[in-house]
Amino acid sequence: MEINWIPTAISDFIVSFICIIGTIIILKKSKIRHLKSIFFFKLTLLFMSFYSLSNGLADLFMYELYKQFHGIFLFMLSVFLIIGINYIRKETFLSYLLLIVFGFGFLLISLSFTPGNIQSAIESGFHRIIWKNELSIVGTLIEIITTSYLFYYGLKTLQNVPILIRKDGLLFFFSIFTIFPLSIIVYLFFNISPYNIIISNFFFSIGMLIFIISISREPKLLYILPFTLYRILVKDREGYPLFDHDWAESNINETLFTGFINSVQIMSEEVMKVGGLLDINLSEGILVLHELDYITIGLVASKSSRLLKDSLVNFSNEFQDRFQRELKQSDRDKNTYFSAYELIDKYFSNFPYKFVKSRRDPLFLINKQKQIPIALDNKLKEIFKDEKDYNIKIQELLKNPYGISTSFFDLYDELKEKYKLKLGEDNK
Repeated sequence: MEINWIPTAISDFIVSFICIIGTIIILKKSKIRHLKSIFFFKLTLLFMSFYSLSNGLADLFMYELYKQFHGIFLFMLSVFLIIGINYIRKETFLSYLLLIVFGFGFLLISLSFTPGNIQSAIESGFHRIIWKNELSIVGTLIEIITTSYLFYYGLKTLQNVPILIRKDGLLFFFSIFTIFPLSIIVYLFFNISPYNIIISNFFFSIGMLIFIISISREPKLLYILPFTLYRILVKDREGYPLFDHDWAESNINETLFTGFINSVQIMSEEVMKVGGLLDINLSEGILVLHELDYITIGLVASKSSRLLKDSLVNFSNEFQDRFQRELKQSDRDKNTYFSAYELIDKYFSNFPYKFVKSRRDPLFLINKQKQIPIALDNKLKEIFKDEKDYNIKIQELLKNPYGISTSFFDLYDELKEKYKLKLGEDNK
């Protein structure tokens, strides 16, 4: 069998290889994130690899069957991409766009196996297998629809990206912009010259490489959710607060917030059972209550969702299991439950993070807690002699993404010197 080594086939193989690398990167970086959208993004990249590979093989071996599978892979990657984006936007796979792509997709597959729609042709001296007639039109429409939706997703992600990872968000958006509209617009002119396919594949490869870099730097870019968390509070069955975490700074103190939750719980006793969830609509958000055997958890967010409720239930169950002995003993010391911040990172790390002064301010994502440097730890131990005060300061430091300013230590050293001088004068 004669092998038809042409530049277009080689460029398709390069794109296929890069897509495989992208799939591996997402698989590695997001393996602890059990989100349906991530699963479908993996499938999208995998079938994008098959899509480019089949096109390259069709030109390499001049075999029409590869070109027929080329259409099937286009349909599959389009479906998976749309479903993945739908799960992020509205937590369901259904949308009118998906139905439209299904309609065009079945037509594409039918036309792919219709005689005369796939032909051998010579373009600019290159012998290739190409789509013809209605098949070419339908295939191009699906490509435009899919990449347009991808561009919309990239734009929305850029709008919602937290300020702390704004640079990574811009890099992520630029990668999508390189794929569409840049790569696709060049591809649409492939009838003029096959070299346009090579140029298109070049832009696509650059876009995928930038995509891989941005995801490697900040995996959370793949699942920035379109809603916000404000506050979570855990209290025992008698109404005493045990754990309180703010994603946004609030003027409402813990006592008032706890009293509000207690009042709502009392009024909802008839409809709320142990293990059940209750949604209370607020003027600018929603309060979700979850009641267990020993605790009740209240979560305030901009809106509710299945993913949010699942995260709250998992957080609540692990909180009760972890501190079951303390809860049975009615231990109400908040320091006992400080390690619950690990559960915040575990179950709510794909939600915006604090500190913000209002809902209009930029939002931040939770970063993985890092060990406090030894020098900083020793300095804090020097300042806070009491172990309880020291632990409280460490807790606040871990919660604060900005850390402690050096001016704090400068002020401490200055006051310490003044105190020594004054003490020396008094001794004289």
